[in-house]
Amino acid sequence: MLVLVAMCVALAAPAVPLRWPEGTLRGFPVVRDASGRQIANGTLTQWIEDGKLHVTATYDFEDGRVVEEQTVLQQHPELAQLRWSWEERKGTEVQRSYSIDFTTGHAVVHKRGEDTLDDHLDDARKPGRAFTGVGFMYAVKNLVPDLEKGGEIELTAVAFTPGREP
Repeated sequence: MLVLVAMCVALAAPAVPLRWPEGTLRGFPVVRDASGRQIANGTLTQWIEDGKLHVTATYDFEDGRVVEEQTVLQQHPELAQLRWSWEERKGTEVQRSYSIDFTTGHAVVHKRGEDTLDDHLDDARKPGRAFTGVGFMYAVKNLVPDLEKGGEIELTAVAFTPGREP
């Protein structure tokens, strides 16, 4: 089973200030293996709905797998990741999936053939301080000016790592 891990990266600072608000965007990223060969085509879409930034990235792999990552971020008064999910399917069967609600700390891990892990992470309930997946990209983008000045930034990374349930 996979274990949820919350880890601290660096030291103290307030929530992530929003320097560059996001808007509607559509892109077509690709995934490449270590040798540079393209192994998946992607579609990245972001839009504003109910005042929140919604982001969906879908990747279609050559071997028939489809991976989809979704996140919802608040942009005002500061940047904060509210929800995140990641799912891998082959055909109609879910191979594995991960999700977290940053407002409650509720996290779920499901891997085909194994019991579902349903847990609560107190460390993830840090609005504007905890991020995962693509949410980290948005956080770091807005923190670059502070990092360039040599400032120390505290973020909580929620990572899904192999291991056994405690």
